[in-house]
Amino acid sequence: MILRPQFLIFAAVFSLLNLATIAGIQAQESPQKINYQAVARDASGEVLSGVSMEVEFNIYEGSATGPTVYSEIHSDVLTDSFGLFTVKIGDGVAMSGDFSSIDWSNGTWLNVGIDIGNGTEYLGSYELVSVPYALYANRSDSASYGEDADADPSNELQDLSIGLTLNESVEISLSGSDPVSFSIEDADADSTNEIQSLILEGAILSLSGDTGNEVDLASFNTDDQALSIDSTDPQAIEISLENSDPVSFSINDADSDASNEIQELNLDGTVLTLSDDASGTAVDLASYNTDDQGLSINDANPQNVIISLENSSPVNFSIEDADANSTNELISNFSFNSSNNDLSITEAGATMSVDLSELKADQNWEANGQNISNLNAGNVGINESNPSSTLQIMGSTAVKVRVEGPSGTSYQLGEETVFVGKPDVGDVEVDLPMAADVPGRVYIIKKGDTSTLNDLKVHAIGSDKIEGQSTYILGDVSGVYEQIMIVSDGVSDWWIISKE
Repeated sequence: MILRPQFLIFAAVFSLLNLATIAGIQAQESPQKINYQAVARDASGEVLSGVSMEVEFNIYEGSATGPTVYSEIHSDVLTDSFGLFTVKIGDGVAMSGDFSSIDWSNGTWLNVGIDIGNGTEYLGSYELVSVPYALYANRSDSASYGEDADADPSNELQDLSIGLTLNESVEISLSGSDPVSFSIEDADADSTNEIQSLILEGAILSLSGDTGNEVDLASFNTDDQALSIDSTDPQAIEISLENSDPVSFSINDADSDASNEIQELNLDGTVLTLSDDASGTAVDLASYNTDDQGLSINDANPQNVIISLENSSPVNFSIEDADANSTNELISNFSFNSSNNDLSITEAGATMSVDLSELKADQNWEANGQNISNLNAGNVGINESNPSSTLQIMGSTAVKVRVEGPSGTSYQLGEETVFVGKPDVGDVEVDLPMAADVPGRVYIIKKGDTSTLNDLKVHAIGSDKIEGQSTYILGDVSGVYEQIMIVSDGVSDWWIISKE
């Protein structure tokens, strides 16, 4: 929609400085122009600010429909931020007639046209009337107006001034005449204590400082409307809003059965579905799982502990401690003495002991550091009720196995029972422990490679020997995984009890 501009002349000032009929003033003494000022607005009354336009003036003689005696146009007329523009009639580009030749005595009418780019719109015709100075000048030859000996129009100008004494008096003066004064009575001389504020409490409107003047606005609250629904007929529902027309709509249910549309909600994990939903529509509620709540405890005050669950009210409970001492209940020592089987507890500086000897299931087992021993002369059977050997195991056993490759240094045998050396890219060397330190210790040592290019070397350390040798080498036989089983005599020798 294109809004057609509408122009409102709010301060149109016409200063006709010279009319052809003014006696005693010659045309060449004053500019042949009329000041014209107006505000431009659009059809909705909004100011047209910063707009460039063309302004056309047409002057008719005798009436609004009389002949055109003068026309001119002004291009690139720019409005300011308030929509205000100012031009001089007689200063534009003449389209017809001569401004200086207009006969003003027959009555003249002004027609204004405006073009902001959508074509010229004419705003009607207005009669040009005389301003007071022009009326005076028109009769300046009359004796009734007296003589003006100096013919100087400026020495009759007067100044208007106003003097204001705050809260006391105002004086208005016109140069060459007596001033006029009047007083403003304000007993306290305070310009702010007459200011009042609007106060709204509920539906009561009042002014501050005015205790007896209130306005009840309750009757103006018309937004409270009741909504009702009439479902007496299940196939014709009527919804009504108070003070408005009801709305009706029909529900077409061919079988008139109110129960066969009932469905069940099913929740599978976090997926919600409806029974009898052939389309398989489902809603995943995983993002709505708000059961993850943080549990926190505040025990800054030991006698008043606060437990909080996220998004819920905290729970307080008191701990009664008559002496209000949080340290004298602490246990500073808890120990067991295996030599006398005493369990000791130290609390608040006092030590209490309990003899646990009676709890020992077998008095024959003794603890020695990390080791335990049984000096019973009998036999031990595992899965055997009548063992015939010192240790008889009727079932499987498991041993520790160690596998190593070439490293450039010797490996030290320890708790493993089986050692596999793989000299595939170089020799593998291993040191036995001192025979005296591990009496009866048995090792199974195997070469995990069939080539003769590299060896698995087993060293006895110190003065120990392996059947008279310091080093025993596995690697002489090609194509065979060589191995030996070796045992310590508990003195200084290792003996090979089997080899392959």
